[in-house]
Amino acid sequence: MSVAPSLSRPRFIQGPIALATTMPPVNLRGLLLRLLLLHGLTAVVIAQPAWETNYQAKRREATELFDQGKRLEALTLLEELAQTNPRDDTILVDLAASLVDHAAALADQQAAGKERLRARSLLDSAWKLGNTSPLALNLAQLLQQLPENGSIKFSDNAQVEHLMEVGEAAFSLRDFDAALKSYSKALELEPGNSSGRSVHRQHVRQAEQI
Repeated sequence: MSVAPSLSRPRFIQGPIALATTMPPVNLRGLLLRLLLLHGLTAVVIAQPAWETNYQAKRREATELFDQGKRLEALTLLEELAQTNPRDDTILVDLAASLVDHAAALADQQAAGKERLRARSLLDSAWKLGNTSPLALNLAQLLQQLPENGSIKFSDNAQVEHLMEVGEAAFSLRDFDAALKSYSKALELEPGNSSGRSVHRQHVRQAEQI
């Protein structure tokens, strides 16, 4: 007589022993360290954008003003941004251009000269950081030949010099039509005036952006 196989229920191991056989051992110390590290990195990630967001918001505001031709209005913001991040080459170029415009509005020629010399220094820094934008190139043509006192003499011709000064004064007041008219008259009298042509080209481009 054959014997039927025993159909006994499978035996399950209960309690802690069962867990030990089904789960790999956990390194609690390593897990704790990973959690602490993750928390620390999260704190850094959360804290960093707060500074960057503030800088970028001011940068956008300054850039918008600059692109609208409101360079004198952008000047204070650009100064702050350049101090915060002196390696932002675009801000350095924009600040240099704004200082040139500000110098044109100053009656004190000694103070105006200092503004232009500082603008040249900022432009040199931006150039070393790799900024060779059209604006930087135009500024370089104007600022590289500055004398030690920073004054700009456009021409030995008194009439041409006067017309360029009138144009600069008008441009600083945002009277672009009057400024460009004076520059054009000066260049008609002296077509080979490179400084005058550089200023004219730069201000025409700026006026077109507004």
